[in-house]
Amino acid sequence: MGNLSSKIKRNSKEDPFFEQGDSYVDRSQAQHHLIRALFNSNFSAPVLEILHSGDGKVLDVCCGPGTWVCDNSSDFPQAKFSGVDINPYFPTQKPYNVQFVTSDILKGLPYDETFDFVHLRFFGMWFTEKQFKDIILPEMIRVLRPGGWIELCETDYDLYNTGPLGEKLAENFQRAMASRQLNPIMNMGLACMLQDTCKLKNIEQVDRVMPMYTRDAKLGKFSSEVLFRMVLKVSVDAHCIKVKDAEKTLRDVMAEANRYATYGR
Repeated sequence: MGNLSSKIKRNSKEDPFFEQGDSYVDRSQAQHHLIRALFNSNFSAPVLEILHSGDGKVLDVCCGPGTWVCDNSSDFPQAKFSGVDINPYFPTQKPYNVQFVTSDILKGLPYDETFDFVHLRFFGMWFTEKQFKDIILPEMIRVLRPGGWIELCETDYDLYNTGPLGEKLAENFQRAMASRQLNPIMNMGLACMLQDTCKLKNIEQVDRVMPMYTRDAKLGKFSSEVLFRMVLKVSVDAHCIKVKDAEKTLRDVMAEANRYATYGR
């Protein structure tokens, strides 16, 4: 476990995936608002009754700057929300029903059978499939109360209906993930991993298509800029694209995505 933890050292300047400071916070917040718009909700699990009960407890694992936690805490003031992350990018001011804890999930969460709802999103860029199956998922189950719910939100880190430029960017991104032993399509096997624990039931999968073309006035321009900037950053840091060419490449790939009706999922 110690070796696994040392391999996932976040926010290193040499690491193209792990941004620091405001850059990381801005991207995390943008992704949160994008997913909320895509699903028209902050979650899909049937936990409304629990959250309104006055006794509901919710944990967001790898919560980053705590945007999901704080957003939900205002919608459900009767519930208690906790966020854990290895890096304390937590807000300096927080709602009364929120607490944040600095904790490395690879070394174990500081709870036992505490939560009615445990949430985790965008973990494929941080953890290997082995870490998820052997450490993270068992920890999420361990801190869940009997009858509680787990929700995972993940993309497959690929693009569809791409032109030549979009295809090249996607290949660069997936190559960078593979160099870290990360699986860009881990999401496709999540349902089987949950079933294999033999501790979970009522497993459901909800899929959404994320338009990345500006003809979709609601999401397209926003999603394409957020996601293409993330992919471009990895390409620049991996020396696949020069820094001086990044903004032009962003404009070109967004224009190409509009012509091809590129999307993610």
